[in-house]
Formats: sequence, C-alpha cells, structure tokens
Amino acid sequence: MPNGYGALKDNTTGKDKLIYAHRLSYELHTGEIPPLMTIDHMCRVRACVNPAHLRVLSRGENVLAGENIPAWNKRKTHCKRGHLFSGETVYLNKRGHRMCVVCGRLRKQGRL
Repeated sequence: MPNGYGALKDNTTGKDKLIYAHRLSYELHTGEIPPLMTIDHMCRVRACVNPAHLRVLSRGENVLAGENIPAWNKRKTHCKRGHLFSGETVYLNKRGHRMCVVCGRLRKQGRL
C-alpha cells in the first residue's frame, strides 16, 4: 500500500473489505481491538506484523508516541533557552501551547 501498511482483501461477505495486516496480526495473537482504539507499532515500521511490536493505544496516545511535531514538543522538558518545564515555570497560552514563565518575565523586562 502507498501508506506503508500491509493490507489484505477480505471478500468473505461478497464485498471486498480492506484489512490492515498489523490489525489482523494483533487480533489473531493478542485479542480483539477495543472500539475507538488504534494499533501502535512500537518499532516504527508500518509494514511490521510482529505481535510483540504492536500495542493498543487511543488515537491521542498514538500521535504522542510517534515521530511528529506534537510528539516532539510533548517530550520537551526545557524551553529553547534551557529553563525547566515544571509546575511553577510553565503555563499554557490561549492556543494551548506550553510557555516558559522565566522567559515571559525576561521578555516583559526587555531582556529578551
């Protein structure tokens, strides 16, 4: 498949239905996939069907477990100037982005 996932066609009902190979592998070896849940490839290889490399996650968890901008930002522990993101040193702005309190104070003082 162009998206990198292996797939099979199931026509047991008389209609061609596309089944992703990793989902089938998970169901055969581990069990049913709960509704609204996805399968994450811990190995990051989309064509992989090894059940030891597959786990069930919500869509949001799957996005944050991946290699993409939201995941990279979520894993950051410090701002770009090296200040720790912790309880008192971080806040969410109106757009929901984490902001550094220390940098905000320095910006107000004209020191940034």
